[in-house]
Amino acid sequence: MGLLGKIFKKKKDGEEKEKDKDSNISNNSSNNNNNNKTKNINRSSSDINKSNKDLKNLTNSPNSKSLQNVNYIEEEEIILNNVVIDKFFLLDNSSRFTKDTNDQIFYKAWRIEEIRFQIFRHFSLNSIPSQSSTIIFTDLFNKKLVKGFIPDTTKSITFGRRFNQVLEVGSIPESVTYLKFGDDFSQLSIGPNILPKSLKTLIFGNYFNTPLNRIALPQNLETLVLAKCNSEHLPGKIPASVTDLNLGEVTGRTLAPGDIPENVQTLTIDCSSLLKCPLVDSKSIPSSVRTLNFGKQFNQPLLENSIPDGVTTLTLGDSFNQPLAPSTIGPSIGMLVFGNGFNQTIQPGCLPSSLGILEFGDAYNKPFIFGSIPDSVFYLDLGRSYNIPLANLPNGLMSLKLGRSFKQQITLDVLPQNIAELYLIKDFDKTLISYDIPKNILKINEKN
Repeated sequence: MGLLGKIFKKKKDGEEKEKDKDSNISNNSSNNNNNNKTKNINRSSSDINKSNKDLKNLTNSPNSKSLQNVNYIEEEEIILNNVVIDKFFLLDNSSRFTKDTNDQIFYKAWRIEEIRFQIFRHFSLNSIPSQSSTIIFTDLFNKKLVKGFIPDTTKSITFGRRFNQVLEVGSIPESVTYLKFGDDFSQLSIGPNILPKSLKTLIFGNYFNTPLNRIALPQNLETLVLAKCNSEHLPGKIPASVTDLNLGEVTGRTLAPGDIPENVQTLTIDCSSLLKCPLVDSKSIPSSVRTLNFGKQFNQPLLENSIPDGVTTLTLGDSFNQPLAPSTIGPSIGMLVFGNGFNQTIQPGCLPSSLGILEFGDAYNKPFIFGSIPDSVFYLDLGRSYNIPLANLPNGLMSLKLGRSFKQQITLDVLPQNIAELYLIKDFDKTLISYDIPKNILKINEKN
């Protein structure tokens, strides 16, 4: 009988009796030189309070029989809880399951404390199966990686928050295409051939501050995420293959031509408080960029022509609260998202006629001047704080979202003719809705 089969049987035979049995097993295991290891087992988690409900749903599901057919290591070995070989025993052996709900099965099972504890008991730290393709280390793991510890079949590795060890050549297999480090990882340098040539996605954590000129990046990299970056180290350092680039907080100088490769299509940049000059100017961002995201600390005025004509999606972070001037937002922008700090009156001519989707953050609460919102806008989200009588909405508007602060009368004459969706919070005062507004356009706003 497989591990989960035993646990299902346990539920039938009585939980209290089996808890005593498990306690005896744990004590016997401790007597076999595993006392120190068991201390490292963490049986607490914020998402395991639904054990009984999840187990009941899981055992009653049509896929529960396939779960009992999984081959588990049956030796009474203890796995340290600072490494979790995530999904390899459930998802990578997909031939043992129905193909429809592997993810659902895994996460339902993983939330159950007893199942997770049994998994910890049945896998050895030194026996990562050779067929593993996805490995996730928990926050406690901070041990030096020796060559061969991670199987050369591994495609994806995610390190937990505390991992901060020097990497050596061969410690990350050449098979890895996805590599994510936790917040604490930051080394003096990452030399040549340490990061695998096959790597496509590389993500560093929030406190990573290794200078870019001390990192040997793989030349086939496609996605790169940094926590911070000195722009003076940028020239020639980002591989030309990168299409999705997050520079994090930029220090040093204004981004210059050539700092960002011409193939980048999605660019995310933020402005460090140490940067005393404009983050971007008219020549900073290559014409290849289609999606441009400014980070949560960015709060500089947008300079004329600083956003290339090719950009179609623009996001301004939570700190941005600068008045808009004509010609600062390019004519190709189709989607504009303001962060939670923006609360400026928009003047006519500041938003392009190409705009179709417009979203405001939680602070916005300004009346619309006639003509300020282009008629091309078909989707408008007014955020959580908007509480001004509706007026001067764009003629092409089809979908309107109003947040929890909105408590104004809604009449048919203020809504554009093409309106098809009006989103309101679930407990919105129905007496504020005019009787002649079609009921079929009213929707529930789950977001705000």
